[in-house]
Amino acid sequence: MLMIKWGLSLCLVSLSCGWIASAQGAEEATAAAPTPRDTPLGRLISGDFGRLLTLRSEANVTDQQRTKVRTVLASHKAEIGQAAQDLVVKRRALREAVRAETPDEATIRKAGDDLGRSIGNAAVLGSKVRGELKPVFTEKQIETFKKFVGDHDASVDRWLGEAFDK
Repeated sequence: MLMIKWGLSLCLVSLSCGWIASAQGAEEATAAAPTPRDTPLGRLISGDFGRLLTLRSEANVTDQQRTKVRTVLASHKAEIGQAAQDLVVKRRALREAVRAETPDEATIRKAGDDLGRSIGNAAVLGSKVRGELKPVFTEKQIETFKKFVGDHDASVDRWLGEAFDK
């Protein structure tokens, strides 16, 4: 269920970002208007969505494994919720510091440092939860997950090259 929610969110973001990107080029009247998938970001997001669907299919997670995953995540629900809340608060603080009428470099840097600390705390928690989840999966499933991450990283690298002409 978590993967489905994540996948649907990713799809909505993809569509939104693609529409924004295609709207930016609307001033140039061309015979064929670009679609969201025609933009580097659109290709990145739609590719990730496709890889997520492939991962779901190839991982072959059993009902018993899903139950164990839910149990582990439920046991950390309060910690995960607190980490997520902290990230949201710190991210908003940084955004507001950047968008201030009279931005102050020291305030922006402090907000950035605070967000970085929150990201680090969430990463430590993620590592702890991952350690508890690892025994739930087979070696083949773990390799499938690693391949997914590697494919995603390669996709981001391609996007950076396309989007910023590297």
